[in-house]
Amino acid sequence: MRFSSVTALCLSLALSTNASWLLINNYCKETIWISDANQTSWTPPIQNISTAVSWTKKISGEGNQLGVSLTEDYYNKETPRFILGTSVKDGKLWWTVNNLKKDPFDGEAFNVTAGSKECGSTTGYNLDVHNCPDGDFVLAFNPCVDNS
Repeated sequence: MRFSSVTALCLSLALSTNASWLLINNYCKETIWISDANQTSWTPPIQNISTAVSWTKKISGEGNQLGVSLTEDYYNKETPRFILGTSVKDGKLWWTVNNLKKDPFDGEAFNVTAGSKECGSTTGYNLDVHNCPDGDFVLAFNPCVDNS
């Protein structure tokens, strides 16, 4: 797996602030589009992440939903979307992945990994709900990555 300077910064921030962080590493050959929603903002502006670029944010609060698509037309009801849901409550981090309409990566491999074995990982849309103590790790979504 490649690490960017943003990844290294995120890892050092997570270790120094006792907080969990969400990281996206765009390994796709094209730009991906994200919607970062929470309980107070369900239609946030769409952001783009160019190929070979990383994006990060602290995970906090309940009802967070990161949506990812391969098109800027993210809010079109027919647009396929990857969904990563997270919540932090009572010192526990909960997370799961799903897709909406169909797989936006059309069979390209992806994974979600955590800096903690206790937090689990996934390479597919298995609807498993993972939970672990919150803090000191990075939950990373890696689209278009080789899982072999």
